[in-house]
Amino acid sequence: MEDAAALAFSARDRSHAAAFGASVSNTAAPAALAVPLPIPSNSSASPASDYLVHGDSPTLANSDASGSGMNGAAGAGEDGVGGPGAAEGSKGAKRTNGQIKLDKDGNPKKKRKQVCRLRRVKCDKAEQNGGACSECVKKKITCTDTYVKNKPRTVRSGKLIAQAKLLFGENAAKQSGPSLGGSAADLAVHSPAETVRPPLPLRHDVVLASAQSRLVNSQVSREIGDHLIRTFFAVFQPQCPLVDQELFEGAWTLAGRVSENLSPANECLAAVIQAWAARISDNPLIVGQAPTLEDLRNRRWRDFTLMGNRREEFARAMRERALRLVDQKGALRLSSAACCSALTLLEFLVTWDDATRTTTCGRYLMVGAAEHLRALNEGQCDDASEQLVSPERASNGTLLWMVYTRDALAAMLGGRPSCFTEDDLTSLCDLFTNPLTADVMSYVSSDDARMLSGLAVASIFRFAVTIVRNTITRLTGPLARRQPLEESTVQELWAEIDTSSRFAAIFRQSVENVTFGPDPPKTHVWFRDLTSIKSQHTLGIHLNIIKRLDEEEAVVRQGSKDGGAYLEVLKRLKDRSDERFLDAAREYTKLLRGYGSELTFTAFLTTEYSSYYLDHMVDMPAWEQGGSETWPWATKVEEVSSLIEVLKLAGWAWSTYDRNIERAQQVLARQRVRLQQQREAAHAALQQPYPPPPFSSAPSIYSTDPPPAFMPTPHSWPPPSYPTAPPPPSNPFFGQPAAHAETYPTLPPGSLPLQAAPDGLAAFAPLPNSMLHHVQRQPPPPQPSAQFFYPDGTVSRDGSISSYSTSGRYGESVAFENGV
Repeated sequence: MEDAAALAFSARDRSHAAAFGASVSNTAAPAALAVPLPIPSNSSASPASDYLVHGDSPTLANSDASGSGMNGAAGAGEDGVGGPGAAEGSKGAKRTNGQIKLDKDGNPKKKRKQVCRLRRVKCDKAEQNGGACSECVKKKITCTDTYVKNKPRTVRSGKLIAQAKLLFGENAAKQSGPSLGGSAADLAVHSPAETVRPPLPLRHDVVLASAQSRLVNSQVSREIGDHLIRTFFAVFQPQCPLVDQELFEGAWTLAGRVSENLSPANECLAAVIQAWAARISDNPLIVGQAPTLEDLRNRRWRDFTLMGNRREEFARAMRERALRLVDQKGALRLSSAACCSALTLLEFLVTWDDATRTTTCGRYLMVGAAEHLRALNEGQCDDASEQLVSPERASNGTLLWMVYTRDALAAMLGGRPSCFTEDDLTSLCDLFTNPLTADVMSYVSSDDARMLSGLAVASIFRFAVTIVRNTITRLTGPLARRQPLEESTVQELWAEIDTSSRFAAIFRQSVENVTFGPDPPKTHVWFRDLTSIKSQHTLGIHLNIIKRLDEEEAVVRQGSKDGGAYLEVLKRLKDRSDERFLDAAREYTKLLRGYGSELTFTAFLTTEYSSYYLDHMVDMPAWEQGGSETWPWATKVEEVSSLIEVLKLAGWAWSTYDRNIERAQQVLARQRVRLQQQREAAHAALQQPYPPPPFSSAPSIYSTDPPPAFMPTPHSWPPPSYPTAPPPPSNPFFGQPAAHAETYPTLPPGSLPLQAAPDGLAAFAPLPNSMLHHVQRQPPPPQPSAQFFYPDGTVSRDGSISSYSTSGRYGESVAFENGV
């Protein structure tokens, strides 16, 4: 009887388990084994012992492919049915160690493993006479009694895969590109009709949770990666041919346009190229439905800073992806031209992203690039897929000169020593140290086209970089910063910059007077880069002087030392450096403004330090504010507006320029209000009656005549003129009449009203073109003086009256000639 009941229970239990197991098999069990099972983020993770590795996919231990029977945690006793424990056990009796717990019929209790219990699948361990569960034997795994709290969740990703194919192409699901983070759950499910998004409102506070966010949280597909490569070579490469385009495109094609199929060196280079292209691309998945590169070229918009804000998240993710690949693939250890190009470009990008310049996080990349050049010079190349070339021939020589120049400028601005010693330069290229290129004047003044496009270019750029390296040694380097700054040292460094400007002006004149033939070089690139080097060189000296002055003033405030002659020397140098840096910023602005809407396509890299120049031009007081006579208010407004226009174009790629523009507009608005208040106060003071001229025997007109019949209003006064110093005969850099002799608009009272900018900030109304022709700035006048108009028409400036008559009343009028 007992045996019949046990058999009936066992049969009934097995039927229920088989029925439920069939339902599980038709739903989630196959998927649980096909893909890794994610741990729900809102629940506690299972212990590590619940997960075993089967092949390459971590799956939950003891899972069943068919669901018909799961191995359980029976393990209640070691003996099977009818073992010795059955004879001694009794109902409700307390077990001792090693005894088997019996059911009410005297049979061993069948205890299922917790995983089996959770999925309601029967375990047959108790029926194996002490052996392992049959399902565990099939799976070659070990039973465990660890409790599993939650049933593993199965990811049903059919709709997500369809959406990914819609965004990134049919082959996106099969690719295994480097992930940028995030999960598939972050992808929104849309129908194909919903992928056409309406134009986004042009506001700076728009948070774009659109294609850019979806792209950052997924993988870089083949289509996006190939688009970024093509964008780089179409826009960036013509301006700075740092990459050997022919070799890289050949390797890219052989790899099927998939980065993972490239060699480690070229894979790192591809990631860096894509990171740079992320700053330029107009792909809707990156920047949304917005202006294109063609709109930028044709200047169909006025302000493109919104584009930099939209792409910022994606661009930073691509930069971090490139940094990770450089570390993972060992680009710092693989000596090759491709790795050297990748490290140089990446150092440029990392340094540019560090807007505050408070760190030198990219310096190790430049050190690695310099070491790769040394290895190539010794005939060592660690990339088997790359042909060994000398540093002078890598990228047609551009790579060597780029590293040479970039190393000097980055070391000066970052306060670091240069990566190259004089011995390194001698071994890398004779042109760096050979006396042949030391005679700059003989080359830049030549009338031979081949000489101008060869040795003249090498000699003048060698001179420009050499004086930067000299500044590192004498002023900004670690050893130089420990020594007190001597005024003569700075004067000598400034004299070297002036000499370089004189060479550049002569070189420009020589280039303009020759013909280069049917295939002329891009001569504008030479002068663009020379202007950029000069402006950055001046900026480096300026920042170093300011830092030293701040440190000295801090020491004086703490009472550690008295402010003496050294502090006065630093203040004089700072004032002089302010003027020189202003001149460099104005020259820089004139250069970039001349590119117009082609700025991104011809001088993309030149805008690196634009925010420094804009801030300095805004902070420098105009002549009416007590500044230099060569910097009147009208000129300040005009040139600051020009540089703001440059930053609006450069904002296509970078997200911080809109803040610089807002700050400049706010500061100029406050300065304009203060000037207007001073002008009104001066007008009010001039309305008061004047006393009789001193030392004059004639009576005052106010004692005999009635009050004047007409009192002039402020707007009826003659327009002020803007005094300047006599202009120099020629611009030392461009060899043309200096910009200070140009015609500038006047600024009569109330002619520059405050208007609401598109972002809600105060801004200036643009000056009308009709004001640009009727006033020529004059030399500085004498001190402000009043002109007295007496009834007979005579005028007295010194207080004396040549004649006096009461036959008419002309009133009085006072003309203020100091431009306020």
